[in-house]
Amino acid sequence: MISLLSSTTLCVLWADTALTLESRTLFTYDESYYEYVPDRLPWNGAGRLCSQRSGALATVSNTFENRELTTFLKSLNITHPVWIGRKVMTHLKSSTETLILEFDGRSDVKNARLLHKFPAMCEVTVCTRVRFDPACYGFSTVFSYSIQSFINEFQLRARLIQGQPVQLALLVHGMHGPYQEAFHHDGSWHSLCVSWSRHGGRWALFANGRPVNRGDSLYSAGDVGPDGHFILGQEQDSFGGSFKSAESFSGSLTQLHIWERMLNDSEIHNMEKECSPASSGLVFKWSATVLEVESSLKRLWGDSPCQANSSDLADEFLYSLLDSDVVPYHNLSEVVDAPQAGECVTFDPLSGGWGLDVCDSQRGAICQFEKGDRSLITVKCNRNMI
Repeated sequence: MISLLSSTTLCVLWADTALTLESRTLFTYDESYYEYVPDRLPWNGAGRLCSQRSGALATVSNTFENRELTTFLKSLNITHPVWIGRKVMTHLKSSTETLILEFDGRSDVKNARLLHKFPAMCEVTVCTRVRFDPACYGFSTVFSYSIQSFINEFQLRARLIQGQPVQLALLVHGMHGPYQEAFHHDGSWHSLCVSWSRHGGRWALFANGRPVNRGDSLYSAGDVGPDGHFILGQEQDSFGGSFKSAESFSGSLTQLHIWERMLNDSEIHNMEKECSPASSGLVFKWSATVLEVESSLKRLWGDSPCQANSSDLADEFLYSLLDSDVVPYHNLSEVVDAPQAGECVTFDPLSGGWGLDVCDSQRGAICQFEKGDRSLITVKCNRNMI
């Protein structure tokens, strides 16, 4: 059971101590007390404030706490990441936690490159999970693949019109397929897949595991070329570069997989149900170790959007404290970067995941207090108490 306490000024009374918490909000559950600190502070300043109140910057020890903290911050309409404890390491018990890339607004810089040498492909399928920024309109590039001899080799584009569903179109070797409404432009997570074959130029578009459009004659003169640049979030106007913010992606993206064959309807439907990529023909599997992420692009680690929409799960991951800042973050199959010098950990209430930001950035924070023998009493403050 969680209790929420909110007012302009609160006094927290322990047996022999009175603290005044101005413009702060508390929530409690059986083992800990959390305090939201709205003051915009650097990470060190937030940590000192928590320490002065006999607490520390919060850590998340299990999935229950992760979800309850997310719910609490959303109840306060907190939408921006807040500071939490720095030395956090994640161990997965299952495959439900994933790297999420946050493209925060349009940019001609933010991108991620796949560190993979692609062969020539006579067939290809690309699947990913995306969340389009509901405040962004116009054209948006989910991914683009270019080769030295042809820039617009393979690309997935979106057209975002206010009040209308997201429209998607596939482009192959400069030939542009039709835009098709795929799902609501609602800021929610959606899965999408595109597939193509040089045999007759057959192509198909899927959303949330179901086909939404298909056709043929979309370039049948050759393969998708080898040794190209596969870039997320940007259209390439030159080989591997020349990005334009007006055509960039704004939103979140995760779990992009690539196959060198054309997956059929049943396989894509089963992947949506099972939250697991088909193994046959898989040439690229989503992993932080095979991505080159531009430094201003936010990286978060959180529950898979597929798993998050399923029924209640057992604990998927466990957070534990580390003794050294230089130890890398691990999960079952990969190692992702630990915070670099000057980077500290944030918690994002929108995704329920955590990320990294420059420690000198100004933002709110979450303090954590362990429940002791002293009882917590909350009363309205008066001038004599203050």
